[in-house]
Amino acid sequence: MEQASALRVVVSEVLSQLGALKTLSKHSAPLVRGLLRVEPQMWSFLQDPDLPIHNNAQERELRSVATKRHLSFGKK
Repeated sequence: MEQASALRVVVSEVLSQLGALKTLSKHSAPLVRGLLRVEPQMWSFLQDPDLPIHNNAQERELRSVATKRHLSFGKK
């Protein structure tokens, strides 16, 4: 837990420094802004040990829907 807290501080600092840069590309700037916006949520699993650190169950539930959409070329 202590190492994760230290890592969170480092990640937050790096994202803040990147967000302050004016030289980010048009592709990376929105990514950094998005990460800064959701940064507190990225660490929620540290406060609640019952939260999974992945979303594999949700991904598996959506796989059949995505496969059907792919096979139908996006048509319903």
